[in-house]
Amino acid sequence: MVEGGGSSLAASIACVEHYAEVMQVTIFGSQSPDGPWTSVWQPFDLSACGFADWGPTVYAQTQLPQAWAYYQFQIVGRFVDWRGAVKVTDVSLSLQ
Repeated sequence: MVEGGGSSLAASIACVEHYAEVMQVTIFGSQSPDGPWTSVWQPFDLSACGFADWGPTVYAQTQLPQAWAYYQFQIVGRFVDWRGAVKVTDVSLSLQ
């Protein structure tokens, strides 16, 4: 969770996937540290990942229509079978 106050966000991620169907990063905003949380931005999906080798760090930036007091992010993956994996590193979320 990141204390907010601003509406201009920047995010970065580096990841690798192997037999994944879905990898989605979602940023949520809330006016309270306990929620409720509202989905405000989905900066990265499976296309940001390299297949079976690390992809480059990918950057994204957005201007939200409103500022939130708190932000958090969620990473979700779904795999084809037991061989599936998503490895993530260099995840960052910052206010600009």
